[in-house]
Amino acid sequence: MKTWILSITATGILTAIITAVSPKTSGSNTVRLCCGIVLVLCVFSPIKKLLTKGFDWKDVSVNVLNVSEQEVLEQNEVFKGEIIQQHLTAYILKRTKQLGIDCEVRVGVGKDDEGHAFPENILIVCEDEDQEKVREIIRNECGIEPMFRAKGKK
Repeated sequence: MKTWILSITATGILTAIITAVSPKTSGSNTVRLCCGIVLVLCVFSPIKKLLTKGFDWKDVSVNVLNVSEQEVLEQNEVFKGEIIQQHLTAYILKRTKQLGIDCEVRVGVGKDDEGHAFPENILIVCEDEDQEKVREIIRNECGIEPMFRAKGKK
């Protein structure tokens, strides 16, 4: 990869110098065309090497097929958990900001009996006087009983 990038860079610099030095006559378009062709060939040279060396695509397909369906499903649930965490956190922060409440939100994601991700708990760090307002929002709109911690405590 490093060699390929260096060869493209060197070819680009060389073609730029050649086109800059060549006289601006009717033949300058031909010079620019030839330099462009050389640069394109340089960019696509790794494909030629793959085809001439007999790259074995079967090895690639075997490695892809070795990934089990269960592993894919488990990884999808991890991604779903992260999405749930990010979206729920953003939603709660947006709603509390609308009420003028400054707080921190931490959403914990768990898995049910079937392995599906769901929001398990929500920890809110805010001032004591804002806790009841935030509790009502989360109960009514998210269906989860939040836990609270006063600001400034760890």
